Amino acid sequence: MRHLMVALDLSERADRALRRSVMLARQYGSRLTLVHVVNDDQPGWLQDKQRRQARSILERLAETLGEMDRVACTVRVPTASTDDGLVALTAELAPDLLIMGPRRPQNLLNLFGSTTGERAVRRMSCPMLLANGLAAGPYQHVMQTSDQSSASAEALRRFAGLGLDAIARKSLLHVFDAPALRATPSFGPGEHERDHYLAAERTRAGRALANFAADAGAAMTDAILRPLETSYANDILTAAEVETADLIMVSTHGRGGIAKLMLGSVAENIIGRAQIDVLAIPPRQAIDSE
Repeated sequence: MRHLMVALDLSERADRALRRSVMLARQYGSRLTLVHVVNDDQPGWLQDKQRRQARSILERLAETLGEMDRVACTVRVPTASTDDGLVALTAELAPDLLIMGPRRPQNLLNLFGSTTGERAVRRMSCPMLLANGLAAGPYQHVMQTSDQSSASAEALRRFAGLGLDAIARKSLLHVFDAPALRATPSFGPGEHERDHYLAAERTRAGRALANFAADAGAAMTDAILRPLETSYANDILTAAEVETADLIMVSTHGRGGIAKLMLGSVAENIIGRAQIDVLAIPPRQAIDSE
């Protein structure tokens, strides 16, 4: 990763994105672009004042990072709505990764939950890292998720291209559906039928996941298979906690029957609720949805 773009809202929460971006920049020899978007839905004089203040803060920060951390930084302070400003800058600067801090609930809804926000994020062509956790060191366990769709396969390939997979542990999670578990309250005395059914479904899911990973060119170093128990988002977050992952990778786009990891459903839910970092990877060819 040669170029990281860091979106900062200048709050205390933004420090998590900054700390993670500096850590990654030093680890991979990347340069940083520090970005603050000034909201254009306010009087012009106030926009000018906020732009001057934000540029002053970011320029001092860039100077400090250059002196103390030996990280090369540039500064951009566009005036736009948050989502449109970030979309425009990612299109212009083509960073390898956009890093953002944890969102306040109302901002999360505005950026990720509304129709406009979904269109904006889907237009982004670069992966997005949401730094929810405290950056205490390099990632130790990245848990990739897959719904075995073409979008998911592309996300795995893009993830490998980032170079983030050179870490202590990399796993591939698939939450598989075993519908009879929900349709049939009891499988009989001793639950032998249930265990037999679940074992068969796990074997089938494991074979399908292995074939999918091979077709996607992803190394199957550590497969995690979990039956769907509550919801895809809940079960993914539970798996991340059980497996002590510190980074979850999700695909942000799907169509028709592959919408299990679409932004606005599972991915949005994970982004909004995760206490650890989330890497959201969009399609390489961004799509502007109506």
